[in-house]
Amino acid sequence: MEQNLQVILLLMVLPLGTAILLAILPFDGLRRVLVWVSGLTIAALSVYAAWVMRGPAGKTTFFQFDPAYAESFFLWGGIALAAAMLFLCRRITKREWWIP
Repeated sequence: MEQNLQVILLLMVLPLGTAILLAILPFDGLRRVLVWVSGLTIAALSVYAAWVMRGPAGKTTFFQFDPAYAESFFLWGGIALAAAMLFLCRRITKREWWIP
């Protein structure tokens, strides 16, 4: 079960790491290779996760989490997102007030 959680965590972190590297890398050829490698890696990990998490008789097994943590995460994540939107949209003109 620990391995399943690591695969899911890697599937969540790998696109973020790729995005950060793409923002840093200056060469288009190197960026193209990074996109291909990360895309194939994410696809392979997704297939692996689907294969590993299938249970007996074709029933899927999932990792378990505490819903209280999820509720807290979504609450504070929503507050952080609202604060970021207010900060980023502070220079909007009167005609564009509806955009955020």
